Amino acid sequence: MYVFDAGMASTAAPSGRVWRHPLTAGGNYEGDPVAWLAAGQTIDLTLASDVATDGAFWVSRRDGVIVRLSAGKADILSLKGAPMPTRLGAIYTDQGTQSLYVVDEASLRLIRIGKDGTIGPGIDSVLSPGEAVRGLWVDEDARTAVVVTTARVAVVSLPV
Repeated sequence: MYVFDAGMASTAAPSGRVWRHPLTAGGNYEGDPVAWLAAGQTIDLTLASDVATDGAFWVSRRDGVIVRLSAGKADILSLKGAPMPTRLGAIYTDQGTQSLYVVDEASLRLIRIGKDGTIGPGIDSVLSPGEAVRGLWVDEDARTAVVVTTARVAVVSLPV
């Protein structure tokens, strides 16, 4: 089990940590947590909105940034293309998914982003004004996404 700890928001430097809680022999998580980030590594998680994993962790943030956590290291994904997201909510990927899918709450869009940072086609109006995203699931093979908001569940077709 992994725990993403934003740390203290009042400090000047990022103090975020990722903790791994190993499964014990009894099938519980009773042992002491282990720091997952390499020594000296911290990450700003105060604006984190969601996390997805495909072996690496992908963290979407409310400032339009996506952070990739892999091998104990945090890297900001350099986004290329347009329109640039500004307030990211839910994010989705898994080991069988080729892209990242993220909802930009500012533009009310679902955006496909390559794992290299290339912004692909998006879908407009997956949120209505005033709604916030609460969850996201994508099936690339079926070209379908399910967006869970504060008001409804929307099933949308992904662009080809």
